[in-house]
Amino acid sequence: NLVMMPYSDRLGRMSEWFVQLWAESLGKNGEGTSPIACTGPLDQHSQLQLFMDGPREHYITVVRTPTEGTGPKLDAKLARKAGADYMAGRHVGDVVAAQAEAITAALGEARRPRFGSPFGSPLARSDRGRSSARPRVSVERDDKMLRR
Repeated sequence: NLVMMPYSDRLGRMSEWFVQLWAESLGKNGEGTSPIACTGPLDQHSQLQLFMDGPREHYITVVRTPTEGTGPKLDAKLARKAGADYMAGRHVGDVVAAQAEAITAALGEARRPRFGSPFGSPLARSDRGRSSARPRVSVERDDKMLRR
């Protein structure tokens, strides 16, 4: 089963297109695999439980765009109230980018086959705030997982 999990609302429909394209193109003559669409933060809890602890039949593609430094900033009072002072002033895009990186790493630690993004951790980087009109999309392949 192939999973397409973009960590960007702007790419959410891409996973739906992927499912349609994959199923229509390769699901023929009693053959094929099942494509699954999900969107990073939204489906992270529910579907990720299956991908991490369920049967080892899912190959997960995590697609990221550089989101660090984008979106509203987290309020300092709310961060303090939540016991997360370190989050004060961070952009929502910083959190989404950190989630995508952490999910890719967690899948690797669980020895689950996956594609992941090579972008660095947005919460540890000093060049936050970089943005462009056309976001880059990047995926890297973990060939070691394909050989198992």
